[in-house]
Amino acid sequence: MPGTPGSRRDFSLPPSAARVDADAAEEMRFHIEERRRELVAGGMSPEQADAEVRRRFGDAATYQREVSAIDRAALRAERRAHFVTALAHETKRSFRALLRDRAFTTLAFLTLALGIGATTAMFAVLDAVVLRPLPYPAADRLVAVMHPATVPGSGERRWGISPGGYVHFSRDARTLETFGIYRTFGITVLSGGDAEMATAATATHEVLPMLGARAELGRLLDDGDDVEGAAPVVVLGAEYHQRRFGGDPRVVGTVLETEYGRYTVVGVATPGVALPMPGPFADATDLRRLVPDLWTAQRIARSGPFWNTHPNVGLARLAPGVTMASANAELATLLARFPEQMPNAYSRRFIENYRFRVDASPLRDAVLGARVPKAMWMLFGAVLLVLVIAVANVGNLFLVRLEARRREAAVRAALGADRVQLAAHYLSESLLVCASATAAALAIAWGSLRLVLAVAPADVPRLGDARLDARTVLVATAVGLLVGLVLGVLPLLRRGLDLGALRDASRGLSASPRQRAARQALVVAQVALSLMLLAATGLVWRSFVQLRGVSAGFDASSTLAFDVSLPGTVYETDAALLAAHRELGDRLAAIPGVSRVGAGPVPLEDFGTGCSIIFREGRPYGSGEQAPCVAGGTVLPGWFETLGMRVTGATSTWRDVEGRTQPAVVTRALAERLWPGEDPI
Repeated sequence: MPGTPGSRRDFSLPPSAARVDADAAEEMRFHIEERRRELVAGGMSPEQADAEVRRRFGDAATYQREVSAIDRAALRAERRAHFVTALAHETKRSFRALLRDRAFTTLAFLTLALGIGATTAMFAVLDAVVLRPLPYPAADRLVAVMHPATVPGSGERRWGISPGGYVHFSRDARTLETFGIYRTFGITVLSGGDAEMATAATATHEVLPMLGARAELGRLLDDGDDVEGAAPVVVLGAEYHQRRFGGDPRVVGTVLETEYGRYTVVGVATPGVALPMPGPFADATDLRRLVPDLWTAQRIARSGPFWNTHPNVGLARLAPGVTMASANAELATLLARFPEQMPNAYSRRFIENYRFRVDASPLRDAVLGARVPKAMWMLFGAVLLVLVIAVANVGNLFLVRLEARRREAAVRAALGADRVQLAAHYLSESLLVCASATAAALAIAWGSLRLVLAVAPADVPRLGDARLDARTVLVATAVGLLVGLVLGVLPLLRRGLDLGALRDASRGLSASPRQRAARQALVVAQVALSLMLLAATGLVWRSFVQLRGVSAGFDASSTLAFDVSLPGTVYETDAALLAAHRELGDRLAAIPGVSRVGAGPVPLEDFGTGCSIIFREGRPYGSGEQAPCVAGGTVLPGWFETLGMRVTGATSTWRDVEGRTQPAVVTRALAERLWPGEDPI
């Protein structure tokens, strides 16, 4: 398209879209008028000439629109080429300018690197814990089946599924395509070298296929392995097979000796088969990603007898087209039949008094719970506010720097630089700073993730999967690009090319009203967001200090805890087990520096996984009373003294334990509930 005269040609500005439409209309009118004059000069009347011109040209309006569209496309291509050329040229100039102004470059680089790095690390955590789907086939149809927190005094959030519940749900539920149960525990393995503690899961045959497991060697558990009387078999996890047995394929068919007996190895599962959540009676040190070493078959008597124990997680896949509501309705109907099907385990009074219910919920919700997603989103929001503050800081730096360079911009404009070239210069500067800051941010995010994984609580689900993958890097790059574009647009708040700055050689330069307003808005936003973050930080710190000040009821300072699991194949009787524990305690107590030794559950970790209904001997509960269901544990002599717990009365001794008496220590809260106003001893 031909250039336009005057200043437009002097500054090499491409024409506007309106000018393109006007030129197309003018060109069409010119051709029509020229043809009309030729026809009139050839002897036609003006009316005849007009009719002939319309006939020859046809739909002139359509032709004009087509020409305008072609010219507009050419204009857009020209503008893109003009901007890309200017950006490529200005990038070299901006690089040299940033090297000269090292103080500004360093401050902007560090501020953005920290802001983008923190945002990237937090996004990696949020993505791994909350956003990503569970890594199982048809994960949207997987549900966790549990008994919700409706049992008063149980002290736990939910009960698991009993073996009897598994039998009846798996047999009668039509809304569930597949239903299985599992639980986890620690086990001592004696084969393959020195004795070693391993993590095991005992499951029915439906569980492994639902988790997407396949047999790398041999086979998985089948429906003949989890029935009463079947031979004990085990499937090795791929990681454990490699670590313990060096990946030897001949392990299939061998016998694995453990503290619970001998198991025949029938297969090795594919790598990375992780349980979505531990069982109610889990014995695992890291709940973020539980990959069992061993999978044993949970052998269940299909015809009973059944007991009111609930140690298992229920895992099911909904049948195609079934909703969660219809599945829960059917499970509630099946639960109501428990007293008829298992009268020795469940009574109608138990179900009514303890509001015993069953609930199926999406597996993802069961894994994360209600608090984890909220906490993750709150943390991510706080980090985003930090990034906004960082961008506001750097934006102010860019505006201050722009004021110092107004004369430079005016000189360039006077020499023929157009607005596109100046915009390309500012944009290239911001993109260069943000690109380098993003690269450093990825390194900061990598280090931050390692720190988070090292100090984070072990009960945050899926946190161990957080890493800098392609998705996280893409988000970091997008954030860096967005920040660069925002910072590059700030200088364009000024109207026109400030040629008048050349006349202000002897006077200081002041910011334009738009720039002053922008800087003031950025300062106000920084102060407001900073105050909000400081207030939130103060509240969190206050809560933390108060929690630290709450007495746990025991003294864990200078106390070490470790697991001891004695194989039942060696210590076959209770007397042998007690003798071994007593001898171990005596040897530990003889070590210099050891003052107390005890054995029992770890406080705040092992209690509360189950409960037993307590009845008072000779004092039945009235119609308005309800027998409490309380958590309990077995301890050996020295446990209370080792933890510094104050006990009114006496604790058990080895004479009590070996003499088969059953002394009990109760909490003050339970004593007040069972014997209000009385001495329970």
